[in-house]
Amino acid sequence: MAQSSNRSNSTLNPMLAKVLEQLKKVGISAAAILIFLVLWQLLCSSPEATLPGPIQVLEDTWELIIDPFFDNGGTDVGLFWQIIASLKRVAIGFTLSTIVGILVGMIIGSNRLIYDAIDPIFQVLRTVPPLAWLPISLAAFQDSQPSAIFVIFITSIWPILINTAVGVQQVPQDYRNVALVLQLPQWKYFTEILFPATIPYIFTGLRIGIGLSWLAIVAAEMKLISRIQKEYEYFIFGTYSNIDGELFNSLKLIDIKEEKVRTYNKAQLVPFGEYTPFINLLPETISKLATSTIGTGFSAGKEHQKLLEFNDIKVGSSICFELLFPEIIRRQTRDGANFLVNVNDLSWFQNDNMKKLFLAVAVIRAAENSKDLILVGNTGYSALIYRDWEIERYRDWETDRKSTRLNSSH
Repeated sequence: MAQSSNRSNSTLNPMLAKVLEQLKKVGISAAAILIFLVLWQLLCSSPEATLPGPIQVLEDTWELIIDPFFDNGGTDVGLFWQIIASLKRVAIGFTLSTIVGILVGMIIGSNRLIYDAIDPIFQVLRTVPPLAWLPISLAAFQDSQPSAIFVIFITSIWPILINTAVGVQQVPQDYRNVALVLQLPQWKYFTEILFPATIPYIFTGLRIGIGLSWLAIVAAEMKLISRIQKEYEYFIFGTYSNIDGELFNSLKLIDIKEEKVRTYNKAQLVPFGEYTPFINLLPETISKLATSTIGTGFSAGKEHQKLLEFNDIKVGSSICFELLFPEIIRRQTRDGANFLVNVNDLSWFQNDNMKKLFLAVAVIRAAENSKDLILVGNTGYSALIYRDWEIERYRDWETDRKSTRLNSSH
């Protein structure tokens, strides 16, 4: 029994020692990370600091961290989907570079003449940074997604290709002689001698290549974001305008490239909400009360205004409850509007049914005029409404951050 007990103790002691060793490593790493975060926070805590500290970073990104799965359409998605998109690009680009790099490396390494001829070119190309490849790929593919994949491919292929070629050249001559003596077919020589002997070199290239793939995706996606921002050079938003002392409820279109601003001023104002009717005819006390409540009010824009135009595209604009007046939208359609935009703020309606009713009216306006309509709400609903009664990228700003697709039955 004593011998059995000693044997079990001798078995447990090494296992316990390994567990303690791993815990020690984890503790040291955790302490180092904690020290780093404390130093970071101290360096960024002064008022003159230009970079945020870890606490501020956590506060600003907390919403993204706790809800990584939301999908509002386009690029407005959670961290999970962003990471999946990056992993997909890396997987495609790295897989292509692995296949091409190994095959081409085998061919080049098997022929000394070809290797000597092409190696100087490869040595030059492999030093080109990822950002330098992106303009070339964008010009060639005319699309951001294949351009990013190509940058990953062209960045990660060189270590795979060169290591494979070197591995082929390092196959011992004795192996080649044995293959000649046994008169092995080329395919059998490749599968049983050449490829197995080259595997250590190939995996070295793959390990370096996957690291370069991650470097390339960061560079590529940064550039793609810059390109996306340049593609969206127009902004439409609602604001107030003061023109010669008159206050207007306005919708503005800003052309970033041409540095121009186009303005639509609301023509159909809401009585007692945006102006007081017949205020000059009211007794002085009542007019002062009305002025103190809603101010002097807005002035109405021209009833028949020109459409907002950019790059030969005409936008039919309406603000808030102008959408309830079918003739305003019909007039814009007759004038040649390519699509419709409505900017609104329904915060004064506490009843959610009224906001749903406004959304339903927007669907009717899009369908009856056979024009797509962009509904932009500070509160209530925002949506891209198609002329065929379908609603895409539907969002309730107050209760739901998820994007869905609805039909007219909703």
